[in-house]
Amino acid sequence: MNRLKPVVKNADGMSARFALNDSYLSIMLEWFVTRKFSGFIIATTSTCCIGGSDSGTPLAYHSGSGSAICRKGAGSTRWERHQSITAMYREPITTLASVDASAVPESATLIYANGFETGVSDWDDYGGAFNATRVASGTNGIVSAAGGFHAESSPSGSASRWGGYNFGAGAAVPTAFQEYTTSVAIYLNVTGGWANRTRFDFSSAINRADGNFWRDFVFHAGFHTAADHKGPGAGTKRFVISASNHSQPGDANAKNPDQGSIAIATTGWYTFEHHFYDNAGWLAVAMSIFDASRALVNTWTLRTAEPISAIGGNCYGWFALNQFSTLAFDNAELRTHAERGKPAGAHHRFFPALRSQCVAR
Repeated sequence: MNRLKPVVKNADGMSARFALNDSYLSIMLEWFVTRKFSGFIIATTSTCCIGGSDSGTPLAYHSGSGSAICRKGAGSTRWERHQSITAMYREPITTLASVDASAVPESATLIYANGFETGVSDWDDYGGAFNATRVASGTNGIVSAAGGFHAESSPSGSASRWGGYNFGAGAAVPTAFQEYTTSVAIYLNVTGGWANRTRFDFSSAINRADGNFWRDFVFHAGFHTAADHKGPGAGTKRFVISASNHSQPGDANAKNPDQGSIAIATTGWYTFEHHFYDNAGWLAVAMSIFDASRALVNTWTLRTAEPISAIGGNCYGWFALNQFSTLAFDNAELRTHAERGKPAGAHHRFFPALRSQCVAR
């Protein structure tokens, strides 16, 4: 295989971006679909059985848009059109011939992590009603996402500073923006017996360059019973989830179709991730949910009209609304990202694997 470059485009404008993460090569394909692309075909199913000789597992499958990337086989003639699609796959480095290490991002730097094995550090900084409670795995029938302990949110909504405002510099400390990600695993219990429209919100907020609060970026979640016949997953027990800059119940609604609401009907641990990045000089936030196997469930990208020069570091993580008697969470983290040889203002997005597929073609 040829030495890899950070951005490679085919004749039709499809770009592939490469990254090294945890001994894997990650490849993201991103494009705006207005015509067919040589060498690839886009399917609207999770398999590639469209007309040609190449069928089976796709190169990648994007659950949010329900689209797959398939290698074009002989005789394939069907092409699907979408406004935009982002998808990605990865392969262990050991299967690849060579990688140009200078052309790919450095590993992220872990600034803060708490799996609640020894305490609720930083989820008790706000005090009183905002403190989280550490519980043993199996409490309330929930096995921890990792290890022998996890945390539960208080009824008022537990909060954290992710180890300290502004990447640890502290509140009101002027801070230059760095690309970063916050994440927390939340247990969605579909069979918990909750009343219809029992809800929670989780926000990861960001500060201005002067080190003070600027804006919330909020996941909205609401449990709905099978008797509820409106919205995604109508007629089934499920969590309906969306994202915005506001909070339920007054200024937002998880079911709001304008916020791209989705349904999750399977009980389990889900990682809620906020990725704050420089989008050509403006702040953007990719808000993603992954299941326990790290498969992408959905991504909402909130773009702002705020120049990156006006943005600082992290603010809080906060369950801004909690109507559940038990809301378990685990594995809270903040990581900053630094890339080698990255041009000023450039940005590379790397999602975890959607599917494994050999890429050394």
